[in-house]
Amino acid sequence: MLDPRRILLETFDAALRAVDGEVRVRQALGGFGAVPVHLFAIGKAAGAMAKGACAALGTRVRRSLVITKDGHADPGLATLPGAQVIESAHPVPDGRSLDAGAMLEGAITSLPEGIHPVFLISGGSSSLVELLHPGVTLDALRDLNTRGLAAGWDITRLNDERTKLSRIKRGGVARLLAGRAAHALFISDVPGDDPGVIGSGLLGQEPGTQDRVLRIVVADIDVASRGAAA
Repeated sequence: MLDPRRILLETFDAALRAVDGEVRVRQALGGFGAVPVHLFAIGKAAGAMAKGACAALGTRVRRSLVITKDGHADPGLATLPGAQVIESAHPVPDGRSLDAGAMLEGAITSLPEGIHPVFLISGGSSSLVELLHPGVTLDALRDLNTRGLAAGWDITRLNDERTKLSRIKRGGVARLLAGRAAHALFISDVPGDDPGVIGSGLLGQEPGTQDRVLRIVVADIDVASRGAAA
């Protein structure tokens, strides 16, 4: 006799395997060039995505900054090249989010010549790293996130409100790059898979500007659905 619970669990497991960050990133970076790389992985799947990137790029990776949710840091991440692993707050930001944002900003703006930045972005990024506009307090940011989540705001409204307080949302990292070429790989958890929405647009394109960021969505709900269906 068929066991419905077992079928559901196996189907769910197949969906998760289909969007495995390590596998999807490794495949996406298989044809990457020979330039040295600094990795910046942010989100709940940051650890898996960073391991996939290192598997694909090998000795080309010189530094790995991984910012992920509490309890999501695989101990094996410490063995990645130049590893710096930070556990931060989700879904409501705290002081660690500001510290992580400052560290991310410093690492980007001090990138050595000849190093190519590769960003790995997944769900949860928006609360894990933050840089606030002058005069904006952490309490104001936390209050906004709490109110928005409680009220059930959709991601578009929540991002619109976050952008009023934040200087890293909606293209903020692209601004920090100041025209530098980069890769950005995404695991999408938002409708439409828009890089300007994923992670509140950390690696989206700043409205009205051009940049040199190559953006690739490596996994989304459609990929998970096809895995479950198969």
